[in-house]
Amino acid sequence: MYSRSILSGWGKRGARGQESSRLDCGRAPTNTRDNPKKWHGNEMSSSTLPSTEWQSATHFFTEHITKRKPALFKRGCLGWRINKDDLGSIGDVQVPVSLGGCEETTTGNRQSRKIVMPFNQFLTSLHEGTCHGYLKQFDLSQHPTLRNQVLPEQFFPPMSLGTCNLWVGSEGSSNTGLHNDDENNVLCQISGQKHVVLIPPKERPYLYVNSLYDSGTECCDVDASDPNLNVHPLFSNVTTIYSIVLNPGDVLFIPKYWYHQVRPKGPVSISVNYFNSSFRECVRYGCMRWCFDVLHRCGLYKKGHCVCHNA
Repeated sequence: MYSRSILSGWGKRGARGQESSRLDCGRAPTNTRDNPKKWHGNEMSSSTLPSTEWQSATHFFTEHITKRKPALFKRGCLGWRINKDDLGSIGDVQVPVSLGGCEETTTGNRQSRKIVMPFNQFLTSLHEGTCHGYLKQFDLSQHPTLRNQVLPEQFFPPMSLGTCNLWVGSEGSSNTGLHNDDENNVLCQISGQKHVVLIPPKERPYLYVNSLYDSGTECCDVDASDPNLNVHPLFSNVTTIYSIVLNPGDVLFIPKYWYHQVRPKGPVSISVNYFNSSFRECVRYGCMRWCFDVLHRCGLYKKGHCVCHNA
């Protein structure tokens, strides 16, 4: 997503049919597979992305950003500290919590919903295991004290633009379905774990891209962690796929247009991500996206056929 906090003030995910927090917080789905190696009797090779040592921002820019090459930096954000008390500083701010199906798939989009509840209530319910919701892309610019404790911008050139978001969920939360973004992205694991499936853009013909609108994003129908090849047989043609488990302190660089699917692991998973674009990219592509956002919000483009509202 192209720094919408700068271009339009909107977050990546809109407010889908939000309901009262008195609703059931959801049950953990039965599908918790983390390794996409064996699918319905068919074998396919998946790889673990080799970790690399951080050298410098210049090296990162030339070897990864310009080449659109993913990277896994172990212990890349180990010094960042966000604990329960820090998160508690967000207080009783009302937040949209995702429940049910996977928003990014055509079928899951119809089954998903959001409830609005105080952040502290959501966090407590996660720790108690009474809620299996997922807080997605909470803009940290609204909370400077918390924002100053993380430094994802250090991975990018100083004159570039970006937005920093908080993600909080648990093992039973709905996953973020397979999709790509039109900005470079670093996913920083603060607490708990996350499982990420990463697939390069060249595999797009086999990923069952759907027509759901999600600004700056292209969504797919196939479940890359546990695909049903009877429904999505072309996925068996994918030749490059990475399966990655992020531990606290790990930083994963996801180049723009690389497809990725993300699922929280463990009782509580806390992550920060940072979308980044150069000023030139924001001007060249961001303005066009802003126009589509306005049309969509006004109900003139893909009304009701999107990730931010009910399909």
